[in-house]
Amino acid sequence: QARKWLKTKEKVSYTHHKNLIRFMGAAIDAWGVKSVKSIGYSQVEDLILNLKLSDKTKAEYVSCYRQFFKWVQKREGIPAPELPEVEFTLGWRTIIDIATQQAILAEIKRIVTNPRLYIGIKWLTVYIAIRPNEMRSLKEKQINVNGMFVLPPTSTKEKKPKIIPMLQEDIDLYESLPRGLPDLYFFRRANGNQIG
Repeated sequence: QARKWLKTKEKVSYTHHKNLIRFMGAAIDAWGVKSVKSIGYSQVEDLILNLKLSDKTKAEYVSCYRQFFKWVQKREGIPAPELPEVEFTLGWRTIIDIATQQAILAEIKRIVTNPRLYIGIKWLTVYIAIRPNEMRSLKEKQINVNGMFVLPPTSTKEKKPKIIPMLQEDIDLYESLPRGLPDLYFFRRANGNQIG
C-alpha cells in the first residue's frame, strides 16, 4: 500500500516527494510486509521513538503517516488508527540590525565579481514577499520596465500571481545591467547559466 500511495503523490514538489519516500521508507523498514490492518498506535509510536531526529522532523513523519492511513481508509475502508502527537517548538531566526545588514551587503558588493549575485542578495533583504527560490528563478521578462516584479502563478508557491513594485534605487540597479532575452534567467553567470 505504501508504494501505491507514493505513486498518488508524484505530482507534489520534488523535495516534498523525496521526503515522503524517506518517511515511508522508514515505515517499510520498521514494519516490513505487515498488513496495514495490523499497524496501530503502538507501532507508529515505537517507530517515532526510535528516530534520532528533532521533534519537528518526527512530527513530519507522523503527518505523513496520518495522510497515508487516511488514504488507506478511503481506498480500502480500513479504519485509520489513532496516531501519536509530537509536540515541538519552532526556533527563532537570528535577526540582525540594519547597520550590520548594510555592512554585510557592502562587503558582498565589494567581493563579488558578478553584480547580479549582489543584486539578488540585496533584493532578498528588501522584497520579503518574494521567496528565495522565486527570486532565483526570476526571468528577464518578469522584471517590468515600469519597475515591477511580475511573477506569474506558475512561478509562485501560492500558485497566484505576485506583482511587487520596486524601489527607484533597485530600478536604477536593474537598468545599469545589460538586458537579456525575455526567457533568460535574470540571475545568471556571465556565460549565461543560472546562478544557484
